[in-house]
Amino acid sequence: MSSEKPFDVVVWGATGHTGRLVAGQLARREAGEGRLRWAIGGRSEERLESLRSHLATVDDRAAEVPILVGDSRDQASLDALADQARVVCSTVGPFARHGSGLVRACVDRGAHYCDTTGEVGWVRQMIGAHHEDAAAGGLRIVPFCGVDSAPSDLGCLMLHDHFQRTCEGRLAEARCYVTDWRGRYSGGTYASMIEGWSRLARDPVARKEMMNPYSLNSGGHG
Repeated sequence: MSSEKPFDVVVWGATGHTGRLVAGQLARREAGEGRLRWAIGGRSEERLESLRSHLATVDDRAAEVPILVGDSRDQASLDALADQARVVCSTVGPFARHGSGLVRACVDRGAHYCDTTGEVGWVRQMIGAHHEDAAAGGLRIVPFCGVDSAPSDLGCLMLHDHFQRTCEGRLAEARCYVTDWRGRYSGGTYASMIEGWSRLARDPVARKEMMNPYSLNSGGHG
C-alpha cells in the first residue's frame, strides 16, 4: 500500500447519521493536533459542504477538510476514491446494496477498509470474493465496526482472555444482554435490517449461513 496517498483516512457516506458521528469524532480527535490527513466523501457535494461547515465549529481546521464526491453505482468514482486513501471507513448501508463496489475498489487500488455493517451474509460474500487478493496485497478488510458488533466482539475477547488467565478450560459459549440502550436506529440500519430479513425469507442458503456460528471462518471451525 502506497504511503504516498494524499489521505490517511476517507470517511465514506459522511453525511449520513453514522458518517456524521464518525466525522465529528475525527474532528474532535484532531482539534489541537492536526496530524491526520483525512477527507469526507459521499454523493452530494452540497451536503458534504454543509457537514464541513458544522465540523469547523468543532475544529477550525476542519473547514479545510477535502471533499470527495462519488456514487456507489459508479465504479470509476469508487476506484478514484480508493486511489487517494490509505484507509476507507464506510458507513453506507445497506452494504449488500451499496457496499460491494467499494470493497472491490479498495482491494484493487491498495487501500485498507473498515465499515459499520452487521450484514453477515454480505460479509461472507466479500470474503469469498476478495479475501485471497486482500491477503496477497497485505490489506486489512475489517467489517463489523459498528455499535451492534464491536461491544459483543470485545466482550467475547475479554471473557476469552479472562478464562485463559484464570482457568484451564476455554470459553465455550457467551451470551450478551443489553440492559440500557440510548438513542435510536438510523435509517440506514433499518434499511439494512429489512434487506437482511428479505434475503433470509427468499434464500435458504442465507438462512443456513445465519444459523452457522462459524460461517465467517474460512477454516470451518472455531
